[in-house]
Amino acid sequence: MARVFLRLSVLLVALTFSWEAMAHNLILEAYPFGGEIAGEAFFSDGVLVGEATIEVLDLDGRVLSEVITDQSGSFSYTPDGSGTLSFRLDAGAGHVAEASVEVPDAAGTMTTNVETTASAATGPDSDMATALDGLVAREISGLQAQIEEYQARNDFLNVVAAIGILAGVIGFGLFGLGYRIAGAAPRHRGRDTDR
Repeated sequence: MARVFLRLSVLLVALTFSWEAMAHNLILEAYPFGGEIAGEAFFSDGVLVGEATIEVLDLDGRVLSEVITDQSGSFSYTPDGSGTLSFRLDAGAGHVAEASVEVPDAAGTMTTNVETTASAATGPDSDMATALDGLVAREISGLQAQIEEYQARNDFLNVVAAIGILAGVIGFGLFGLGYRIAGAAPRHRGRDTDR
């Protein structure tokens, strides 16, 4: 009997530690957004990585700059020129993620020509771009609020699921224990066979 409880205890501890290991991969996303590189850092279980330092690297692996994520795990970086940039985040405890972004040259969506930027800022397209930027910012903030709500709900569901799994494992162990005890006891027939 003591052996069964020891096995159940070992199984319970193993499941507890494996649950944490399965649910915690670091994800780093980066993408061109207007004249900047924007991105987000979060864990696969929905936890946002706020106030983390992200290194900006060139193709040779040299650190060009560092950016810090905000509370919602978002960051932005304004590149100096074109080429491929890598963003690397080390969140500790072996959680390292990297994302690469191709920064367009002067012919692409990002312009480095000062005259082109100045002339684009004075036309009717400038008003449209400003309005569009405001709409996008409003939508992103709404999405971030929805993500935070989902994360809170997801955390609660994870706790409920963990309790359910533990109850199931304990119930299965007790069922097996009862079956073994019943197998060791003498068997009695339920019906009367002397008639």
